[in-house]
Amino acid sequence: MNKKLCVCLIERDLHRCMDFVTKTNADIIEHRLDFMDHIGNLNQIYAASVAPIIATCRSQNSGGRFQGEEEDRINYLLEAVEAGASYVDIELEMGSKHLEQILQVAMNNECKCIVSKHYFDSTPDAQELLALLNQMANGPADIMKIVTTPSSIEDCIRTLLLYEMNETELPLIAFGMGQFGRFTRIRALKLGAPFMYVSQDIGRVAAPGQISLSQMRKLMEVIL
Repeated sequence: MNKKLCVCLIERDLHRCMDFVTKTNADIIEHRLDFMDHIGNLNQIYAASVAPIIATCRSQNSGGRFQGEEEDRINYLLEAVEAGASYVDIELEMGSKHLEQILQVAMNNECKCIVSKHYFDSTPDAQELLALLNQMANGPADIMKIVTTPSSIEDCIRTLLLYEMNETELPLIAFGMGQFGRFTRIRALKLGAPFMYVSQDIGRVAAPGQISLSQMRKLMEVIL
């Protein structure tokens, strides 16, 4: 089972980003632009990386740290795509104008689009999750990503059932955040997720409940 692990790059400056991309043994890197003090030098960072990069820039409304104007956030994502990102993460809620901008630039640069939806304080009912899945499947996604925040085992199961509900050929990454959702990150790989997000072995996590890269590799050897 050829499953990959994506480590989140959340360093704040060029020097630390360069050090990270040249030393990590992750299969994929998600570069959280919103964690940088000053977003820039992306060409230099991405050229130094052997692993493919997902460009992500979350606003505060979407659970991230970016505090600027929406137009600026979009421009940073466009810059990342043109700098060589292999994937760009775009929120389902993004307006059509900005969505079309990113899709066009992504297509011109052979960059795939991950369309994501995050629920930061709940897990919707099964009907809402199915409607969301169908909406994503009919959109521009190359990969669909649905993340919930479970508060019970039932919430976790409902999230994982999305893999059975997915009747398309589009890859799906669905899991739960937080302590309740930790096992769903492992189970998701078994159910069909092409990769899973993990944290650096040392340092901060980008999202609650993330498992470290080395720990997840050990779990995969046993479970998968």
